[in-house]
Amino acid sequence: MNVYNCIESHQICLSSLSDEKIRIADLKEKIGYYLFTCNSDSNVKKRNYKDTDFWNLDLTNTELIKLKTFLDSFVSEI
Repeated sequence: MNVYNCIESHQICLSSLSDEKIRIADLKEKIGYYLFTCNSDSNVKKRNYKDTDFWNLDLTNTELIKLKTFLDSFVSEI
């Protein structure tokens, strides 16, 4: 996670420059840059979401539980 924190800090630093020509990465691009930095395939179609070195899909993760609860409310409506 330290690598991702560096990427996030970099984006915050770029945002502070107030230069309209500087492009700030969105979440999808940040994830791609993270994977690229860690020598993993950053191509969206080739990402391995089962690789536990990069993805924490453990439901003991508090943030993931919040997301699941939120998404479950939409699924139950269908």
